[in-house]
Order: sequence, then C-alpha cells, then structure tokens
Amino acid sequence: MASLKRKVLTLDCKVEIIKAVESGRKKADVCRDFGLANSTVCTIIKNREKILKSFQDGKGQVKKIKLCEKANIDDALIKWFNQCRSSNLPLNGPILMEKAEEFGRLLGDTNFKCSNGWLDRFKQRHNISFGKVCGEAKSVNLLDVENWLRDVWPKLRGEYADEDIYNADETGIFYKLLPDKTFKFKNEKCVGGKLAKDRITAFVCANMTGTDKRKLLVIGKSKNPRCFKNIKTLPVNYKANKKSWMTSEIFEEEIRKWDKELIGKRKKVLLLVDNCPAHPILENLKNIKLVFLPPNCTSVLQPMDQGIIRSLKSHFRKILLQKIITNMEDKNKMAISLLDAVDFLEKSWCKVSSLIIANCFHHAKLCNSQTAITFTKDDNEDDDIPLSELIKTLQSSENGEFLLTAATEYECVDENLITSQFYTDADIIEQIKCSDEKNVDDDDDDNDDNEEDEISNRETTVPSTKEASNAIKLLKMFYRSRKTSSEIMNKIYDLENDIDKQFLGEKCLQSKITDFF
Repeated sequence: MASLKRKVLTLDCKVEIIKAVESGRKKADVCRDFGLANSTVCTIIKNREKILKSFQDGKGQVKKIKLCEKANIDDALIKWFNQCRSSNLPLNGPILMEKAEEFGRLLGDTNFKCSNGWLDRFKQRHNISFGKVCGEAKSVNLLDVENWLRDVWPKLRGEYADEDIYNADETGIFYKLLPDKTFKFKNEKCVGGKLAKDRITAFVCANMTGTDKRKLLVIGKSKNPRCFKNIKTLPVNYKANKKSWMTSEIFEEEIRKWDKELIGKRKKVLLLVDNCPAHPILENLKNIKLVFLPPNCTSVLQPMDQGIIRSLKSHFRKILLQKIITNMEDKNKMAISLLDAVDFLEKSWCKVSSLIIANCFHHAKLCNSQTAITFTKDDNEDDDIPLSELIKTLQSSENGEFLLTAATEYECVDENLITSQFYTDADIIEQIKCSDEKNVDDDDDDNDDNEEDEISNRETTVPSTKEASNAIKLLKMFYRSRKTSSEIMNKIYDLENDIDKQFLGEKCLQSKITDFF
C-alpha cells in the first residue's frame, strides 16, 4: 500500500477533525475523509486543548504553532497590550519594544533585547495588526447617547427577541459591613481601608424581560476559603484573585462557558457590557454577540445601573440586618462568613423582580415602547419588612449599640466600590511568576489576626442525615403550628422524602452480607 502524502494542516482543519471525532464518528472514517494517517489524527486529539486555544485567539489559518522562547515576557506584554487597547490607548512598535525590554528586566532577563523580528513574531502569534487611530477621544453627552439609540441600537437588536437580549455588569459588596461602620465611608471613595479586604465582587446578568436571571458569578480573595471546606455545592459560580476584582481572564472564561451552553441549546443572544479593561474583545464566539456600550454612557444606557443592582443590594442588606436581629435575640456573636454572603446574594437575586429588570431596560430606552412594562399597586415584590423598618427595629433593640445612619445611606455605602482596575507592571509580573509556580498554596489567603475573621471563616461542619431528619421534623412542627399554605408544606415533604432516601441509602451501604442471614 502506498504511503499517504504528508500534509500540513491549518488550525481550521484541525478543529474540524476534533469536532468530527467528538461528535462520535470513528477515527478510521475521519482518517479516510481527510486523507490522514491514524497517528496524525491521534496527535491532533492529544493536542486538542492547545489547538482550540490558538483557534480562539484568531489563528485559524496558521499551519504551525510556534513556541516563544521568552514565554514569560510574551505573556506579560500581551496582558499589558490587552488592557491598553481596552482603554483605546494608541500603541506602536517602539512602545511595544521598549515595554518588552522593561518586562525582561523586571523578570530578571537583563540580556533580552527586543528586535524587530521578535516584535513581528509577537504580532503574528497574537494576530495583531497596525492601524490608524481615527477621531479624538471626548466626553459623551446626551446627544451622543440619542444618536447611538437612534442609529446603532436598532441595527444591533434587529434580529434578537427581547428575551434574547442580556446586560451584565459587576458590583462590589462589603459583605461584612454592619450599620455601625457606615459613618466611616460618608463622602469617601470606597477604595482601600481595613474593611476593603472583606469584600467581594458579583457579576450580575439578566435578559430584557427578566425571565432569565443568570447564575451569579462571585469573585472573592481566597481560592479555597476555610468556610467552603466540606461544601460540594454552591448557589453561585465562584472565582478568586488577590483583590477580589473582575479580570479579563475571569470574564473570558465566564462568557466562553456560557457560549458553549448556548451552542448546546441552539440559542443565540446579544450581550451588552460596558467598555472597561476587564471586558476584552472576544473572538470566535459562536452564539453570543458581544456588544460594548459607548464610553462614558453606562450611567444612562446600562440597565444594571438603572436599579437592578440597587435592588439586589437592598435585598442583601435586608437579609444581613435580619441575621443581626436574630443574633441579638439569641445573644450570639455576629459573624458573617463568605459562605453566608453567597447564600445571601443568591437569596437576594431570587427576590429581584422580573418587573424591576424589565422596567430598568425600558428606562435605559433599550426596549420598544410598545413592549414597555409598568408597575401597578399589586406588583410589589414581596411582603418583606422594608429596610428602614428593620433599621428602626435594630436601633430600638436594647442590645443594639450601633451608630446608625439613614437607610438609604447604608444601602448605597459600597455603590462606588472599584470592581476592576488597570494592572500595574508589578501586578502583571506577579501574575506571570505565580503562573510559573505550580505549587502555590492559596488555602491561607484569608488568614487574619482578627478574632471575628477567624470565627466567620471557620470550616463548615457537615451535619449527618439523622441530624437533618430531626431538623425537618422540627421545621414541620413549626409550620403546622401556624397558618401555612399547602405549597410550603409540600416543599417540606419533598425535602423529608429526599433526606429519608439518603438515610436509607447510607444504611444499605453500611450493611454487611451477614446482616441478611
């Protein structure tokens, strides 16, 4: 049999081969269709992750993936390049060469000299081209907003239904902040300070009709908080970095993960985000059309800033104050863990009404006038105690020795909390060095001498099925002694049945064969 002629395949072709194999086709059939040897297809499948990553970077026509000799300098320079372009800063060859040599010195490679050839290969590796900057940067006024809504937005949203148009944004939250500490932040930008470490960032996303509220993404400081130990299921997606900020890497991972979900559902959506360094331009998205709002217009055009995030935080503060009151009555020490915070956030997100979301899109003038939704007196979100009433209860409590400010001030205390920022050269170098060190231990990131931190971040004790069963019995007795709807009782019965199944399952696993004789 004559040997097959050697072929040089582009990344596009290799991706087609990977998709063919993943779809369930036999390798022999794939080899025959593409005219390849079996060993070639096996090698492509083995290098699947590297090929797909290069393909996502826009290198579809590249035939050979060339490795960079100075990979750490390359990584640092592309991170710096991405955040500069996110802010529309002009860059040219001499600037890139000078910055590459500076990163080389910071990384300990004093002999590195950036040549024109190295710069050309850098641009080729990352699909970078040179273009002319048109126009001047300027502050956007209301006339620019009106022009965008009239000329640009109708063309963007034309092929999408209301339920397929989404908006996403980040917000920072001081999750341990109690009312007695609000006076510290009055007329002060919330950037640093001792309490800044007890913060998280939440990535909130919902569609125009409010019928689809995406699972929250929470970004904390520690990769493995002690309070998450023994916890196998979280109500939110969780990521971490040292400053609890949204980064371009986290944003890209979240959006590409969602894109894969949509491919499986055969659904296409339009996603609106603001133009900030943490939101990079993503190539090769299949089912998500990523649209950036005009610069300096987010306060007017972004629905999340029109009241959705405000509603989420209002509910979060209510739940937090309810826990304070409960602890006061039980005379327990107040300690909020990160696990408590993510539970509170998920509970709060469920309470944000679809009507609020739809009206915020309408207030931003992104939906058609004929589809506008208005509130009625019967459209109240729930019968929860208003935040102002909770604060009065807290203030009047005999154990409530707090310095309280107005309810609205407490709600908005972390409104201007920074959620992303330009990385300094030192930050970039630290990221590169950390990625090279595989054995970095992140378990103790949240260690603190403060007694309250130690209490709130302690390991979570996992209750046994017997303890859970007793708790359900107590819960049933609590609701039976009050006027309770059948819907709530049915949910309790479902929980009871599930716990009983797990209890019986454990008993069967623990049984020995001699027990049946």
